[in-house]
Amino acid sequence: MKKRSIRTRWTFSLILLALLPLVILGIIVGWKSYTVQIEQTSNYQNEVAKRALSEVSIFTHELESVLQTVIRVNNLNKLSLEKQTAILSKLLSFGDEKHVNLFEELFLIDSAGLEKVRIDRLKIYTREDMRELSSADVFLNPQVNGEMYYGPVLINKETGEPFITLSAPTIDLRSGIIDGVLVAKIRLQALWDALTNIQVGETGQAYIADKMGRIVAHRNRSLVFKGASIDPDTNKCNVEKDFDGNYVLRACKEFQLGDQELRLVTDTPLSEALRQTINFIETIAALLFLSFTGAIVLGILV
Repeated sequence: MKKRSIRTRWTFSLILLALLPLVILGIIVGWKSYTVQIEQTSNYQNEVAKRALSEVSIFTHELESVLQTVIRVNNLNKLSLEKQTAILSKLLSFGDEKHVNLFEELFLIDSAGLEKVRIDRLKIYTREDMRELSSADVFLNPQVNGEMYYGPVLINKETGEPFITLSAPTIDLRSGIIDGVLVAKIRLQALWDALTNIQVGETGQAYIADKMGRIVAHRNRSLVFKGASIDPDTNKCNVEKDFDGNYVLRACKEFQLGDQELRLVTDTPLSEALRQTINFIETIAALLFLSFTGAIVLGILV
């Protein structure tokens, strides 16, 4: 009985001597590796988002310039109905470098808030279809503030295509007084595709959420249709669950589309973000197993 007790204690002591340093080293180095990789991945995701969001600035600047040019060159609300219709019809065909039409609909409102001309890519409107918009934000904001106004992002429930409304005050070239508003319904699909298709690591993904966390653009359009959302308080890099229940490292980069606050969200699978840490832990686990086995064998032999 005494021999067994001595052998047991001897073996247990060898196991402690073999495993304890490795366990302590593994915890210290593993935690350090984890924090460093989280920080590196977060910095990488933010840098990727920053580069991608330069597209937004170019996009909005181009749209605003086009509308301002049309307003400055033409005294829109002083023209005849035929000329107003011709100018807006020509503007409707404006596209980007890939010849994708950027305008879905255009309408001109007079100083009283009455719609004068309404042009759509797919529909034809008559005088009976004109609306009274004196209480609408697209009219009130530019009419009162004299600045361009961006409405919220809207999703077509049938196609999933995103739109945003941009309205600009029209100015009488002689008096300099605001005499109406030019409103454009902007197609965002080309911009959304550019942002959601950016490369995030090897298997990561990017998508866009509004201020409340609602997904407004994603490679998987069914998520937009279903009204999927993320935590609206997610601003910094956090470990979260994605829409498939997998753990990801999520980073959010806020950006402005006119007056609207949006977020470009980037998700990197945790297994990819912590690849080096996982490899280190696997190495430590293998060494612990070998040390444990060796300590037992050595204890028995001794």
